[in-house]
Amino acid sequence: MPTPLPTLPAVYYGQVWGTYQGRRTGVVVTLKANTSSATAAGDLVRCQVVAQALTDGWNTTIGPMLPNDVTGWDSRVYGLEFPTNPAAIAHTAGHGAGGVAAEPTVVTAVIRHTVLRRGRGSQSHSAISPLIAGTISSDGETVTAGPVAAFTTEWGNFIGGIQAATAAAATPFTVNYVQLSRKGVGATYAITSSFCDVLPGTERSRTARP
Repeated sequence: MPTPLPTLPAVYYGQVWGTYQGRRTGVVVTLKANTSSATAAGDLVRCQVVAQALTDGWNTTIGPMLPNDVTGWDSRVYGLEFPTNPAAIAHTAGHGAGGVAAEPTVVTAVIRHTVLRRGRGSQSHSAISPLIAGTISSDGETVTAGPVAAFTTEWGNFIGGIQAATAAAATPFTVNYVQLSRKGVGATYAITSSFCDVLPGTERSRTARP
């Protein structure tokens, strides 16, 4: 049985995805604000800002590098401080624009995250698929140099765009990109950097269900 999301102040758990061959494909992003919104109504407004930023950002950064047949983009965001609030949802019309041919859907580009956790550096990851043909080397062993650089750059732009959107909201708030732990009462840990690994993954990227 999945572990429930913890109740944590000023934390926003978001999912953004497109659809490919009838299946969702996307990533999870957790953000922590510097201050609490203090009220459930205010927190839901924040969630809506984040939800729209997720779809708008994906549409201009990672999305265009995916195959043309990936369509979307949709998101939902939960404010963990107020567990009885509904999820905020958003949609941005768009689709992949990287090309028609795709690598096998079991192959993913892996975005590694350096996490400041308990005083040590540790890594988590996000997996992106499907990939356009030519992303993986002919021997299947590596992600080619161009996509490695592009995914690294655009992931940074994606997170930066979310932060810019919250800072420009009607009631501005500052967020930082974090890793969520569901152990015990829950906790978050700062993500200090992200980069595309040269080694491909073999898991299909799907939006997790909370």
